[in-house]
Amino acid sequence: MPSTRHLVRLKWIPARHWFYLRNAMQVTVRVRDPVTGHRYLSVAQSFQALQRAKELLKKEPETIDWLRRQLRPNDVFLDVGANIGTFSIFAATQMTGSGHVYAIEPHLPTATQLLQNIAANKLDGRTSVLSIAASDVDGFAPFRYKRWGEGASGSQLGVNGAPSMRDHVGTELKASARIEWPAPSGPPPLLV
Repeated sequence: MPSTRHLVRLKWIPARHWFYLRNAMQVTVRVRDPVTGHRYLSVAQSFQALQRAKELLKKEPETIDWLRRQLRPNDVFLDVGANIGTFSIFAATQMTGSGHVYAIEPHLPTATQLLQNIAANKLDGRTSVLSIAASDVDGFAPFRYKRWGEGASGSQLGVNGAPSMRDHVGTELKASARIEWPAPSGPPPLLV
């Protein structure tokens, strides 16, 4: 346990250094795909994001295997609740043609982490992030944050009489939209 003398010294560190320290604590996780040899990068600024990044290809191996078999270079892929981008990033790397990924993530800190992960993997041209809540209703509704940290899950959009989350850290008025695919423009997207 640090002595009181050391704790007193810490308060004299200029405030800007605390922010530099937080940025310096950002971790870059590299995961190698054993099938293709491709290396995926993730930026982690919270423990939850770090855990998700490390488990990129392990958390849901059946889903990854399904994506390997189903995705084609020109497909459209829709990732609802994309979190930090596990499936979005994997899908975008499989698309070598005109394919595109739409990653929907309503949790703002997590959506920021998702954008950073897309940039780290140089997938900006194949991936679009929508920070909205997928719903059966178009409009605005209270979005209750369960936790603030990047990679968090369990937040809730309050529509159609959804019970109010008792333990939440904050509420945002969030745009919600029905996710529909117009049939005349082509086949529906692969949906995760």
